[in-house]
Amino acid sequence: MSSATRRMETAPEAAAAEKESEITQQEEEVKQESLAEFLERIEKEDQAKIDAALKAFESGNAIDEHISSLLGMKKYKCVVFMYGDEHAPADGQGYAVIKQLQRDHALFKTFDLNKYPLLKEGLIKHKGSYVRGDEDIPQVYILGRPFGSLREVMDSVATGQLEARLRLTRSQRHFYA
Repeated sequence: MSSATRRMETAPEAAAAEKESEITQQEEEVKQESLAEFLERIEKEDQAKIDAALKAFESGNAIDEHISSLLGMKKYKCVVFMYGDEHAPADGQGYAVIKQLQRDHALFKTFDLNKYPLLKEGLIKHKGSYVRGDEDIPQVYILGRPFGSLREVMDSVATGQLEARLRLTRSQRHFYA
């Protein structure tokens, strides 16, 4: 076998070894990073993507299209449009909705309408939305469909409908990456 042939055979092997070394290094970095740090980093990356989409939305792109894209985010099967966020609701209605979703162990994402005022305007105009004004905020969407405001959330608790819908989101979790 010629030395040129040997060099050709070792180049792919060297590339594979280098790739394996990179993977091992990444695995070591992940092991050193705590779970909390990892989740915080992922959340920041997600938030950056969300902020970019909302900034594009506010710059005048189609409102309905952006709300649909936010609702279509497969990672979040329950979305709450509210004043404030899950850590600091700006009003009692938002607080009550968040507490109920937490009691039902829902995985949800909040969008602060104070931070993105055009989002509220878009919700009012969005097809299928129940939002007519501030009395309908917060607005809960489950699996991309309008579920309702605080009134509908509390009514559905009594009938078991909220729990059933949230159970459906948990059973569909494995379909999404």
